[in-house]
Amino acid sequence: MSTGVNMGRQGTLAYWLLHMLLFVTGNLGRAGGNLYSQGFYARSTASGARAPQDMVDGPHGRMRSPGGVGIALPGALMADYLLDPAEPVRAMFVSSGNPVLSIGGEARLREALGSLELLVCVDIYRNATAEYAHYVLPAAGAFEREDINITGMGMQDQPWVQFTEAVVPPAFERRPDWWIYESLCRAMGFRSVFDAPDGAHGGEVPGLWSRIDAMLRSRGHSLAELRREQVIVLPRSRPEEFFETHVQHEDRRVDCFPETFAEAIGRMHRLFGELQAEPAHQLKLIGKRDAYMINSWYGNLPKLKRNDRDRNYLFMHPDEAAARGVADAAVVRISNRFGAIEAPVRITDTLMPGVVAMTHGWGQGATPGMRVAHDTAGVNCNALLPSGAQAFEPISNQAHMTGIPVEVAAVRTTADAAVR
Repeated sequence: MSTGVNMGRQGTLAYWLLHMLLFVTGNLGRAGGNLYSQGFYARSTASGARAPQDMVDGPHGRMRSPGGVGIALPGALMADYLLDPAEPVRAMFVSSGNPVLSIGGEARLREALGSLELLVCVDIYRNATAEYAHYVLPAAGAFEREDINITGMGMQDQPWVQFTEAVVPPAFERRPDWWIYESLCRAMGFRSVFDAPDGAHGGEVPGLWSRIDAMLRSRGHSLAELRREQVIVLPRSRPEEFFETHVQHEDRRVDCFPETFAEAIGRMHRLFGELQAEPAHQLKLIGKRDAYMINSWYGNLPKLKRNDRDRNYLFMHPDEAAARGVADAAVVRISNRFGAIEAPVRITDTLMPGVVAMTHGWGQGATPGMRVAHDTAGVNCNALLPSGAQAFEPISNQAHMTGIPVEVAAVRTTADAAVR
């Protein structure tokens, strides 16, 4: 669970119902349904059969206990943990992340980051979050380090793995992430990969790729083979593998209604009551992915800011725009009880009535370390997201990031430079 229906207030139920529909129609593990790609290693043996993490009542609300596969602390609680009066977080490392613009509660999060005794950012940019850092450690870029396509394996129809050498050495003081963290470990007196013989002399570091090698060997290959071949293509998963290897209950059956879902059903009835009480023509804000931004990654690339891509728009259905007297390119105020922003409108019939959409990652007006992003700042639509104890789905700990009630009102007839 990461993006999609699970980002709403009933995300776990929506996601689970999708899987149950595939289950009862025989489409789990099959092309056209939900195909689980094995990737280049046998993950079921690594994860092992384990019970789901328990639900716990913490200082900031009820949630799934962090741990296991994919369960972390809710991002919506980051500011709460950093500003906790009894036991505040005092130091934090951020690796290639930008929580200031990526999660809800921007104003409080800025306050929280400013309260830290130590904030270290490992990144290729001094982004909005790194503006609060005591140290920004420059990471190697994509062409300056060895790499392997480990993050997208679960989305491969035909599993394959690719190893790439560094194209150029790291420029200036940039270093690979592993080098930065292992160097810090060594400086603090902890064990590091540099402790191996000749490990600190710039050559091949023993043990650095040992875990990847073990993963490859679980599928009958090795790192040495991958280095030599560059790409290894593996066979597609058989439909039966989903049930043979990934159902981990002792009775080998799929639990169609886990015990924790009883709480979710109770919340569902309460939320349905709230939805029925909403005013007519209530607008809901959803996120929009854009190949010219992709989260906040591309904010500082001048070639991606040409023409009308130097700002982010509110996308709106023609009927909803007409009902509010809003014309294409007009500037509108988007607001709710969490915040307010202004942005130009793009009218499109690709959205359903009742839905408005914005691309997140913008709002770099306070980020002088990224000149292009700063000069084409746009606005941060995540300022309209909830944060805190009621701002996440407790079974998955996923923050509420879609289906957010908002009001839209015209401000100016055309977009101008003040919006940027």
